[in-house]
Amino acid sequence: MKSESDKKDIYSFSDTISKYDYDFENHIYIVTFGYELSNISYSRMSRPIVHEHGHYNYFIPKVWLSDGNADKLYVYELPKVNIDSDADDYTRKVFFVDK
Repeated sequence: MKSESDKKDIYSFSDTISKYDYDFENHIYIVTFGYELSNISYSRMSRPIVHEHGHYNYFIPKVWLSDGNADKLYVYELPKVNIDSDADDYTRKVFFVDK
């Protein structure tokens, strides 16, 4: 989540998401459903250059997830960086690991 509108998109999954005091000026938030975030990395080489719908200016991170509680929504607060999922295949850089 990078903005209030992103937050509203996931209200239907959990009403508790709205109760936290989000700081979108200085942070972004990674949201996972039923998985815990084990690691996240990105580099300049992970930045998409051109997409059929126009130019994107964000990094696509590699994400490592481990099994969590299937009934939980996890929210991770990170310093502000322009990352987003891969528009062509959001699972392309997602890896599952053991705890």
